Amino acid sequence: MRIRTFFKKIAVCTLSAAVLLSPASALGADIQTDMTSAESQDTESAASETEDLYGVEAYANLEAIYQNFPQRINDENNRSENVTNAGLWIQSQLESYGYEVSTHDFTHFNFTGTNYFVTKPGKSDKTIIIGAHYDSMPTAGVDDNGSGVSVLLELAHRFYDVDTPCTLQFVFFDTEEYGAYAGSSCFVYTYLMPNNLLDDVLCCINIDSIAGGEYDEDGKLTREWVYDESNLIADDLELDLYTLPEQVTEFQSPTRLLGSDSYYFAKEGIPYLYMEASLWCNDDGTGGNDETHLTCHYQTANEAFASTGGQIMHTEFDDLNRLNELLPGRVQKNLHDASAIVTGMLLDISPNTEAGIAAGKAAASAATQEESSSTDNSIEDNVSEDSSFENDTSESIESETQNASLDEPNESAAPVIESDHKFMTGLFAAAAIVLILFVVFLLTAALTANQRRRKRIRRFGED
Repeated sequence: MRIRTFFKKIAVCTLSAAVLLSPASALGADIQTDMTSAESQDTESAASETEDLYGVEAYANLEAIYQNFPQRINDENNRSENVTNAGLWIQSQLESYGYEVSTHDFTHFNFTGTNYFVTKPGKSDKTIIIGAHYDSMPTAGVDDNGSGVSVLLELAHRFYDVDTPCTLQFVFFDTEEYGAYAGSSCFVYTYLMPNNLLDDVLCCINIDSIAGGEYDEDGKLTREWVYDESNLIADDLELDLYTLPEQVTEFQSPTRLLGSDSYYFAKEGIPYLYMEASLWCNDDGTGGNDETHLTCHYQTANEAFASTGGQIMHTEFDDLNRLNELLPGRVQKNLHDASAIVTGMLLDISPNTEAGIAAGKAAASAATQEESSSTDNSIEDNVSEDSSFENDTSESIESETQNASLDEPNESAAPVIESDHKFMTGLFAAAAIVLILFVVFLLTAALTANQRRRKRIRRFGED
């Protein structure tokens, strides 16, 4: 579902409120400066279009995982050597970036495992958890979920010495596949809760199976601020995000509750963003692939994947060489987009983001209602004025007729009526021009703010 138009309204209303409430603010001065230096702005805009580095390190990480740690299995009867070695490799990568790595060992029924995590302090103790599971099914585990691990490592590296509004915690979960999200469940209930840390968790961003699918899925059980924030960042970067249609009943819109490590965070009321590259049913709930027994969930419509009903995860197609052969450039693009969007969110989200988005929504709603009300009032006024004009004209004509019958012509009546009509027409035209100029100003201001954010994110990706 695209909400581009909606967020443009939010940006316009929020920015206009800031400008109007702070007439001498630096924001107003910045807007004025930018509007009077269009040539310089165009040059910077052209420079910002240069290729960035988002996803480049992630792809190198994915190649390393593919070559060294396939089939990272951790089931009740078999904890493979590869899943253990993958965890140790993740730890060594994080330490090479400069982090002190924490481990969280757990037992969940018959499963044992280890979560690895690092914490990057921010200006606030409010924490954003960014997570991905590193175990896999008996496949190469590239899409599910070497892709999420690869992006998460790139993000942890990128943000090591970057000031952020919130504290960032990068968590690599064990035992998602066979253990019913055992790693993330134990992280919530045997680490965060006992240490009284859950209240500080602002949101959770879960990255799972993003390498090969055709659209990015994101969302929460209800459309809360973290979902809106991801769309705002994607809109700034001119990247499309799609989400599960509301009409589909098998899954909860805009994403299903069951499916990955965000489940237990959601159960505790923490807003989350679940990023997965998948296709879904049509908006009316039809379509999908019966072969997968998940009629509304499949990853690609490419005919080369027909034998699995369009699925990549948990199949023989979850292999880097095959994905590159059948979907050239797809893996790199999806890693790039996920890295860029999450980077923008981590730079932008603060403890006040939820309130800011709520205020923006309220402002957009109020503006829409006011616009509708103004339109209705304008129509009523025009009807009233037309009626009044018709009555005046009728009376004038009747008067003229009476005068004519008395041989007392009134030659000035018609010019007076015409003059009044021209005056009202001119007044409406002037008001319309002022309104248009005001809207143009607000749109320009909103676009300028979006450009600044877009340039910042892209410049960040070029470093």
